[in-house]
Amino acid sequence: MLPPESELGQVWALWESGADITDLGELAEHIETVGRKLRAAAVSARRAAAERLEDPTGGWAPLAEQLSGWLDDAQDAVVARDTLGPAEAALNWLAEQARELRSEQLGPVASQAEQVWFRLRQERRIDLQGMRLIGRGARRRVEVDVAVDGVADQTSAPGLLSQGEFQALALSICLPRALVEGNPFGFLVLDDPVQAMDTETVEGLASVLSDVGRHRQLIVFTHDTRLSDALRRLGLPSAIRTINRDAMSNVWVTEGDG
Repeated sequence: MLPPESELGQVWALWESGADITDLGELAEHIETVGRKLRAAAVSARRAAAERLEDPTGGWAPLAEQLSGWLDDAQDAVVARDTLGPAEAALNWLAEQARELRSEQLGPVASQAEQVWFRLRQERRIDLQGMRLIGRGARRRVEVDVAVDGVADQTSAPGLLSQGEFQALALSICLPRALVEGNPFGFLVLDDPVQAMDTETVEGLASVLSDVGRHRQLIVFTHDTRLSDALRRLGLPSAIRTINRDAMSNVWVTEGDG
């Protein structure tokens, strides 16, 4: 019995249906037409059987080859997995050491930043409680912990500060970095550092800049005369120059506030 789903089985079933034909003319036509189909199907089936006999794997040879390659990759993956654990542990250890080194390097800067902020904040009740570097590469940034009235605040420092206070905080971080041992730069340029500051903060900044000026040359550009006034009032050493420009764009420099 041939499988009914095969081509030969279907043609054979059609051939057997001729047994019910009683008309001789129809029977002759059936034998001629279906007989040709039966012969073609039989030849095709014989050819397919011969090909299968020539391939004892039943067509599984390519799949077996792929499976063998996959097993090789799987074995390599198992070996890599055994290596991955120690590698991840080593990477985590290096990351932790890097964090500790950054904290050690940032420690002196953070301490000085707190002292500068204390002098600039005046009567404000916002304290700096710590600084740390977070992120990697170009995304690395300084994160500042703050406390309001001695209570740690979960919000970011910029969210608590006015524009002038934020300017003072930025200077509290920037100025100590300029004084780090080994810093190759012998001067510092500040562009309008008193912007949006109140008068008390400007006086505090003048005192801070005077201290920094003992170790670095400071060049400060500002259109606000409160800074030069504070330097004079506090008797702090400075060389003040006024840059003038007339309607014809002629520029000249005078001593003092000119």
